[in-house]
Amino acid sequence: MSNTIALAKKLEREHEFNQSQAEGIAQAIHEHESEHVATKADLADVKAELKTDVADVKAELKTDIADVKAELKTDIANLKTELKTDITTLDTKLANLKTELKTDIADLRTDMAQLQVRLMTWTTVLAGIIIAVLKLT
Repeated sequence: MSNTIALAKKLEREHEFNQSQAEGIAQAIHEHESEHVATKADLADVKAELKTDVADVKAELKTDIADVKAELKTDIANLKTELKTDITTLDTKLANLKTELKTDIADLRTDMAQLQVRLMTWTTVLAGIIIAVLKLT
């Protein structure tokens, strides 16, 4: 209130308002300020509320981060298990393919040996025929 009186006196002295005008303007300014300007107490209350809100948000974020971290650990563990299973399956398939290839190679070698025997047989027969034909001529 002392600021209002000081402002009214200043308006009278420096700006030539009469006492009634100066007091009216000072009162209007005081009322406007008291309704629309925050006091230190108002700011302290807001600051305390903000600190509480920030603390709440921090706690929520920590909880959310912990939840996400736990979910990620579970997901990673599941993926590791799936990968191990897939690798085992692939190893088994590769071993089976290796066995099949060894069998196929062995079969091909047997077939080649049989063909070589047959080729030698035919070569001998043909050589005998050529010799017989040459003797006749």
